[in-house]
Amino acid sequence: MAEEIRDLIEKINQEGIRAAEAKAQNIEAAAKQRAEDILAQARREAEEMIAAANDRIRREDEKGKTLLAQAGRDLLLSLRKEMNAMLGRIMVSDIHQALTPEALFSLVSDVVRNYSAGEKKIF
Repeated sequence: MAEEIRDLIEKINQEGIRAAEAKAQNIEAAAKQRAEDILAQARREAEEMIAAANDRIRREDEKGKTLLAQAGRDLLLSLRKEMNAMLGRIMVSDIHQALTPEALFSLVSDVVRNYSAGEKKIF
């Protein structure tokens, strides 16, 4: 009888150990699955963040190129305006130097003489 009790206790211990091992395996499998799910979610979020960062970099790059093109255009317009103003000042200066009062008097006199002489052509 003592041996039967010992066998029964041994059997109960073995079943308890097996049940505990099975439960431990289930817990371990659930933990591994949860860890895989967390890693997969983290990878998805990382990929989304990288895609968003790349998109922002692309937009900033396009914006920079647009601003650079506008700055170049503004520089050319400013340069053109300054060159036209400089050429205007040079022309006025050259005209003042070329058309002295004596030269202007001579030019007007020739025009009046030619017109009075009947040529009716001013130039």
